[in-house]
Amino acid sequence: MPEDVLSELYNAVELLNNLLETPNFKSFVAVSEQTKEDALSKATQHLFLHNDTFGIEAKSTDVYKLLSWYGHFLYQHADDRNAVIYLATMAILNKKILKNELCGLTLDKHTITEMYKMLAKDGEDDHLAIGKNGLYMAFKTAQNICLQKKSA
Repeated sequence: MPEDVLSELYNAVELLNNLLETPNFKSFVAVSEQTKEDALSKATQHLFLHNDTFGIEAKSTDVYKLLSWYGHFLYQHADDRNAVIYLATMAILNKKILKNELCGLTLDKHTITEMYKMLAKDGEDDHLAIGKNGLYMAFKTAQNICLQKKSA
């Protein structure tokens, strides 16, 4: 994977880490540096496995992929498992990244709420959960709609 692609992915991860350090989020969940490192390692491993499995050669940045999986692994390994990590992940994906696709699209509050409910079931009631891949695909689909809208 090209170095500039990795750099952009890690910048997105830093956005999420910074949001989790704000008082609004920090009062709900504490995420240690070790947990962040472990989650990033797992997300990166999953990214490479995913790309290898599906024959994807990463020539550009897919922040939706890494950030969705990073948020998932943060949640899985946080000292106090709190689904607020998913809220922070979706906030970054929705407001900071998707909105910047230059078509003004973001997922609506109802969709975010429903996704949050399904994400909170991950690891408890998996048959009701959306999981890390579902989170990724939701935002990737929104991005594709946005790109189609721009090219129309």
